[in-house]
Parts: sequence; structure tokens; C-alpha cells
Amino acid sequence: MDLLSKEVEAISFLYQQSENRKLAVSFSGGKDSLVVLDLCTRVGIEKVVFSDTTIEFKENLNFIKTVEKVYGIKIDVVSSNNDFFDVVDRVGFPSRRLRWCCDVFKFGPLAKYAIDKNLDGYVTGLRRAEAKTRADYFDVDNNQMVPISQINPILNWEEDDVWEYINEHNLPINPLYEYFDRIGCWCCPFQSMTEWDTLEKYFPELMEKLEAKLDQFADQIGIKDKEQFIKEKKWTGWATAQSKSPAGTRKLCDSGEKNTIDLGFFGNSEKEVKKISKLLPILTDDYFTIGKSLRITVDKNKKQRVNTLIEKCMNCVGCGACTALCPLGALYVENGLITVDENLCTKCEKCLSTKVLRGACIVRNYAPNRKTITSYH
Repeated sequence: MDLLSKEVEAISFLYQQSENRKLAVSFSGGKDSLVVLDLCTRVGIEKVVFSDTTIEFKENLNFIKTVEKVYGIKIDVVSSNNDFFDVVDRVGFPSRRLRWCCDVFKFGPLAKYAIDKNLDGYVTGLRRAEAKTRADYFDVDNNQMVPISQINPILNWEEDDVWEYINEHNLPINPLYEYFDRIGCWCCPFQSMTEWDTLEKYFPELMEKLEAKLDQFADQIGIKDKEQFIKEKKWTGWATAQSKSPAGTRKLCDSGEKNTIDLGFFGNSEKEVKKISKLLPILTDDYFTIGKSLRITVDKNKKQRVNTLIEKCMNCVGCGACTALCPLGALYVENGLITVDENLCTKCEKCLSTKVLRGACIVRNYAPNRKTITSYH
């Protein structure tokens, strides 16, 4: 199929998908999402959102402004409540084996935006040819971390199609393509050695910043061969051994009525217990606190969910990743901690599921040091 045919097909598909639906373009600054943005403006889809991961090249941020001027639009910018390196200090570096960064800095903010704007779908520039992992994607798909549809109008386009479209329609080109074949976070662990060499050559100040942070991280986790870990990029495939710190005890107090049980939690401080009580309405309204202790009444089949909720609270650093799991936007970060809006929460418990977001919490699953509780049945 030639480009014109693909273009007509994409526009027809977008007209169909946008009928009586509120869609927004998920724009990254890259060539693929630029083509999709252009196609969307041709069919009247005007809302565009960019997720600032806080580790964007400044050239990319400037390009976002250029695109706004060219199209005469306002691109909404969303971001996490945290800086990438602040979260690294608490969780450790992401790697090819520890892929927590997108949950925090992309999917969390995009999920919140989708709920706040009452969107029905995001239009993306995903293409099957980009990676083998995208071979099974569909034109209309879903990302489990974002509660709306994912619309992929150029899924079957090749890279040559993308560049041909850009040249034929005289679209602006991100200046970063002078250096890289793809646009993304400047310290992404999935970069090739060629891309790392390019970063060091043309953006030495960024490489220096990264290596200084990696040096601190290497000391923290006891790396002996820093040359191999940092310079040879072994950190990109690293998975840190985890240690556990006791944070309290959960005991069965009473078998309760026919379908419920009474559980007691004995924590290390009143502050920690108050933190837990803020999230307990996700599971039950039947609880009370006494100093460093909690008495909780829940359905008998929810003992494990109680453990998950408590450890989620104990490990929370306010990264906001889990807010993406709530389809109603009941979870939010306040004063650096995850909190629930009881008026919106339906107790669906999706935010406690460990299948979508591992451990139901970034720190609980990925951090080198995490807090755990001891359970006595």
C-alpha cells in the first residue's frame, strides 16, 4: 500500500473513532506522534497532551513550543509530582529489568489527565515496526495503566512512510533527530551504546550528571567495579538485591461474624498508623485506631489485601504511579503521600491489584530497601 492510501485509511479511521467521542493526542515530540498530531488536526481532534518525564532534552521541550506555534494550538503538559532523580534516590535506578519509570512519569500523569478531562481515548503514534513487542498490538487497544482506549492510526506504517509524510506536508522536525534515531528520555536504560556515545559527545553535561548519580547509587548498593557498572553501562541491566525492614505486625484478633474477621495491626509509630488509616476506606469503613495500633474488620477473603494496603502505605514516597490504577480518580497525592477520596472510591480495589502494577506500589516492589509486616494468622 502506498503512502497516499495509508494516509486516507488513517484519516477515515480517525473520523470513525472520533465520532461522539472525546479524544486527545498523546504527543511525545517524536516523528511518529507528530504525524498523528497532524492527521488528528485534519479531522478536528484538537486536544493534545505531552507528558514531561522531568528527564526530557531541553531541545524536546522547546520543540513542543514550536509545534504549538506552527499549529496554533495549546499543548497541555502533565507531569509527576516528583523529579526523576528524587525518586531514584528512594527507589534506585530503573533498568531493563526494573521498568518502573514509565508507570511513574508517563502513565500516572496521563491517566490522571484522562480522568480529569473525561477523555474516551488517546491517539498515539505507536507502530508495529518499531519493536517485536508491538507485533500483537491492535488499531484500538488498551494500556492497563491508563483507563481509556489507545487509538493507533499509523500502526502499520513503516519508518519511511513517516518521513515521507513529514516531508510531503512540510512538518517541523525535532532538532534532536540530528543526533538520534528516536526521541525519548535522555537517560533511558534501553538506549544502545551508540546512543550513549552520542549523548556523551554532544550532551556532556547530561552524561556528567548521570554518572555522578550512578556513582552515588553504586556506593549505596555496594558495587565494587564502578568502571564496569557506570562506563560500560552494566547498570542498564541491573536488578538490585532487596532487603526488608520490619514495619509492624498484623494478627488475627477474632474470627468475627460469619463472613468477616477482625485483624489487629501493631505499628512502630502513631504516624505510621495514621498513614494507613487514610487508605483503609479502600477496603473497609469498619476500623479504629488506638495509639500505634489498628483494629480492622474486613471480609474473610481480604486478609492478603490488608497486608498489601498496609505495606503500600508504609513504603509510599508519593510517586503517584498507583493513581493510574483508579478508573474514577479517587487516588491522589497529598503532602507527599497517597490518599483516597472516600466520596469517589467504590472499593473496587484495583489500586491493590499486584497484576498490573507489581506489588501495587513502585517502592514495595522495586526499592533496594522496603518495609514489610509480619503476619500471624
